[in-house]
Amino acid sequence: MFKKLSGAVLIAILMAPFLAGIAGAQQLQPITFHIMRKGDDIGTETISFDKKDSLLNVNIKIRIAVKVLFVDAYRFTFDGSETWQDARLIALNDRTNDNGEKHDVSVTLDENTDKLKLTADSVSEEIPSDTMPGSWWNFALIGRKQLLDVLTGKMESVTVKKIGTEKIKVGGTDVSADHYQVSGGLERNLWYKSDGTLVRQTLVKKGDLIEYVVK
Repeated sequence: MFKKLSGAVLIAILMAPFLAGIAGAQQLQPITFHIMRKGDDIGTETISFDKKDSLLNVNIKIRIAVKVLFVDAYRFTFDGSETWQDARLIALNDRTNDNGEKHDVSVTLDENTDKLKLTADSVSEEIPSDTMPGSWWNFALIGRKQLLDVLTGKMESVTVKKIGTEKIKVGGTDVSADHYQVSGGLERNLWYKSDGTLVRQTLVKKGDLIEYVVK
């Protein structure tokens, strides 16, 4: 039977029960992370969801400002949207301004060929139909060996390793969460609850530990 199905359709069929289970357990509630550096609150990341039948729309907004003597020394903004249908990415639009360095990244589905087209800063290419963006909220990225860098539009090779289960603070409450480490072209530590909900992130930028926490 599988031989009669296209690669994209087969991928969607195999992934749908897994992702649908996670989405249902999460109940797709909005998430707000406070972004911390050296104990200072320097910004926020908000992730919101809108699910209608087989379509899931995800919106991500990041705002960071680091001040030195009350003057902005560093600013970062990110506005992203993703559209998923039956557990498959079919559209993405991301805009990043990293202290003046700007990137525009989009993914569209060609309905005639059933293939995804990536456009990063006006340069387009075809990418795998099961592409997973490195936007971190989606637990299905665990086990992937390649992720789309949503900031630059580059396909990056990664290794995702489970570190263990840990107790962390989420909204002032001790929560058990599975800790994963992403290394390679993208590097980040991620903590997910047993239902697949992302509840903590850390990364190192210019030697500083940056923490994304839920207060």
